Amino acid sequence: MSRYSRELLTQASMLAELDSNRPKQANLRRSVSASYYALFHFLVEESTRLAFGTQHLQKLIRNFAGRAFVHGKMKSVCEDFQKQIPSSKILRPWWGRLPIADNPDLILIASAFVDLQQQRHTADYDLSTLSLRADARNAATSVQQSMAAWSKLQTLEPEIAKLFATSLMLWPGLSGR
Repeated sequence: MSRYSRELLTQASMLAELDSNRPKQANLRRSVSASYYALFHFLVEESTRLAFGTQHLQKLIRNFAGRAFVHGKMKSVCEDFQKQIPSSKILRPWWGRLPIADNPDLILIASAFVDLQQQRHTADYDLSTLSLRADARNAATSVQQSMAAWSKLQTLEPEIAKLFATSLMLWPGLSGR
């Protein structure tokens, strides 16, 4: 896990626990946002590590490639990877080649990303809603579970992990084909 992802997750957990009696909305909302960004940056880092390597000399190219990730496109990829049959025609052949449709680790990661992105949008932009400490805690827990699931996915189904990571990175150019 990248240092930045770890720092964001630590920050999210700290913010969720501040103000023991009456938590401030700003802290709870920032906690949810930090959780989402922890997962976002984790997936970017892990995807670029798979594509470009893990050596220190490759860090510059990983950082450069990381700029290509698009939040909304990543959400679309995650939505497709949760389905029995993806909406995207370009992904469909992979469902016959790899055990994607019922992979619990992949589904956990993909659904967490979609859910956390929506929660972040609500936390950051919808001030008519009340944020709860439980929501902030659950967001951080979801990120921790997703990170563990990613590790499992890479070990048990490395080809699925590579396809998912590649899709996250290249979807801006692949979607609609």
